[in-house]
Amino acid sequence: AKTPVYIGLQNYFVTLKDPNFLNSLLFTFKYTICVVILTNVLAMALAIILDKPLRLKNLFRTVFFMPNIIGLIIIGFIWRYIFTRGFDAFYNLTQLPIFSWSWLGDHKLAWISLVLVAVWQSVGYMMVIYIAGLQTIPQDVLESAALEGVTGLRMFFSIILPLIMPSVTICFFLTMANNLKVFDLVYALTGGGPGTSTTSISVNIYRESFQASRYGYGTAQAVLFFLIILALTLIQLRIFKQREVEL
Repeated sequence: AKTPVYIGLQNYFVTLKDPNFLNSLLFTFKYTICVVILTNVLAMALAIILDKPLRLKNLFRTVFFMPNIIGLIIIGFIWRYIFTRGFDAFYNLTQLPIFSWSWLGDHKLAWISLVLVAVWQSVGYMMVIYIAGLQTIPQDVLESAALEGVTGLRMFFSIILPLIMPSVTICFFLTMANNLKVFDLVYALTGGGPGTSTTSISVNIYRESFQASRYGYGTAQAVLFFLIILALTLIQLRIFKQREVEL
């Protein structure tokens, strides 16, 4: 067996210059920003629609929530089949060019595929949180605002959004934390490819630690990634907490 050699902080300095680590970090940030924004915008819109007295609102809530109860590794394999075999069948039936695109083989489309699947999987859960927030708003507050002539977008940005900021804080925190550490969806859907174009930080750490057997180096990357997530989380919570209001 090899004799352990003390190298101090060398792995941390090497990590900060490693192009694979930096590229995976850049991809993770790009992916997370897109998923967080799209998920929360769609979830908010669905929550507002399904909070109204619609006849089939409970059915629609269930339909939108169902993808969340399926594990991401399973969802990744399901959508991998859809993007390959399923889209080929749709193209043969419809001849629409969109179904002939190489969604997982083109580096410009592969990361978009990941974003779309991640949003589809998580939007229902965030929708439920937003609905819970909307239902805490007293009806007399909305009625008073309506009597003052506040309607539409003005009602949303001036009355509704400030009052549901605790729900917004929770949803942004959950979506950001979950997608910064994404592993299973990337591993199952694209495998980090084509090439390394969709390799997330978690996948890169896994490769360094368990495929290349560089456990110390992988641990250094994991520690740095933890510090990055901690810093971003504290900043995000501080910003959103300042915007919360009390009834």
